[in-house]
Amino acid sequence: MTKFFNKKQILTPTAVLFAVILAVYLYSNKGIRPTVTDTTPADGSTGVLENSQISIEFNTNTQEEAKKNVSVLINPSVQFDSTWLSNSYKIIPKNNLQNNTKYTVSVLFKEKNFYSFSFETATFSQEDVNKYGKTQAQNDYVFGQTLNKFIEKNPWYTLLPIRTADYIIYYDSDQQKFSIAFTDVSFSQDKKAALVQKALTDLGKIGIKDPIPYYVYQP
Repeated sequence: MTKFFNKKQILTPTAVLFAVILAVYLYSNKGIRPTVTDTTPADGSTGVLENSQISIEFNTNTQEEAKKNVSVLINPSVQFDSTWLSNSYKIIPKNNLQNNTKYTVSVLFKEKNFYSFSFETATFSQEDVNKYGKTQAQNDYVFGQTLNKFIEKNPWYTLLPIRTADYIIYYDSDQQKFSIAFTDVSFSQDKKAALVQKALTDLGKIGIKDPIPYYVYQP
């Protein structure tokens, strides 16, 4: 005789079994170590600003209970606050990082290190950069003003250096003389003397009046 089973009687044990498996999975997943997918700064970064925060990105299925077992160590030691934003673990240093310093961040799960990355901070602080940048800008401005005045009095300066196949003529502002450098040090003395005269003629053509102050550059 054929026996028929009630559909509800068949599905109920299956549903119970599924619920048990799901519960076991969710419970066991609390202890599953998450995976680091990215960091900011990236491993090996240089020139990191001293006021930077640190961010560690984890895989998207990281469980809330697993997050509670995540911690970090920073060397050299840094005092910081931390918080989770979705799957991103944010580290906010309480004070600026030290400049010109290599930091190593160790990521721990249940107090065991499973991931590390390092970065180097910038040599100078933003304050120093701003201060020195302002000073440099002022120096550049002063230099520019001085140069402009010099060119106004000596318009020939913009026509230098004079380059030929045999010599190059520069103006040496330290000695306030023109420097004549031969392109071939093996030229004979007679040829060098002739080239000096030719160089002086070239200087005269751009407005330099006699007597022309000069010296022959000796490498």
